[in-house]
Amino acid sequence: MFVVRHFRAACRSRTSMSTVQTLLTAEEYFRLPDDGRRTELVRGRMIEMSRPGGIRGRVCARIVYRMEAYRQEHDTGHVLSNDTGIITERGPDTVRGADVCWISYARLPKQMLPEGYPDVAPNLVYEVRSPNDRWPAIRVKIEEYLACGVEFVVVVDPQRQNVRVYTPDEPDTILQGDDVLEFPQLLTRFLSPCTTDFRMTPNDAGLLQHQTAPTRATNVVRRAALPCRLRACSHCMIAEGEEAQRCP
Repeated sequence: MFVVRHFRAACRSRTSMSTVQTLLTAEEYFRLPDDGRRTELVRGRMIEMSRPGGIRGRVCARIVYRMEAYRQEHDTGHVLSNDTGIITERGPDTVRGADVCWISYARLPKQMLPEGYPDVAPNLVYEVRSPNDRWPAIRVKIEEYLACGVEFVVVVDPQRQNVRVYTPDEPDTILQGDDVLEFPQLLTRFLSPCTTDFRMTPNDAGLLQHQTAPTRATNVVRRAALPCRLRACSHCMIAEGEEAQRCP
């Protein structure tokens, strides 16, 4: 009996050690061969993600166009896109793929852009919501970005045709219609009209109908752990397919 128990304990120990050894660092994750999958690293473990659809790709292209035009005129930072890896956590490591981001030359000098993941946080991150993206998962990413030093997180929602802007210390701001997105303290004279950059055209709306996830009952609620930095308590109720509800 002692031998059996000792053997089982040894197996559990080896399994535990094996589990720890499988956790990847950001550097190891970057060196993995590209097997065609779209992934992120979350606390040392690689998770697979779905490919973005046409609407998200079009909106991302508009954002890159606007940001790159600003960079060419003012040349004060880097514009990065195509799911550039952003290290949001260390020990274990988390690497998120930003749709579009801006890193000022003050944070990362012009000639110092690395081949791997930048070792500094972007000043600004854009995330474009796909029809199958759920708000609890989006808010986890927002919190990670803000915690690692990102000044502005912009979540573009093509379905609702609005833009949410998150900062570390201020309530989130919702822009839509004729509102203009700007960051006067970060990007001088940068203006991004919502009607031009984020509004769907009739063709876009038709395309979205084919990409929208199957409709679910909006009266089904579930709890999600939302960080208080986002002005929500850990027991906020989130309706499936609905916006996160504010704390009372």
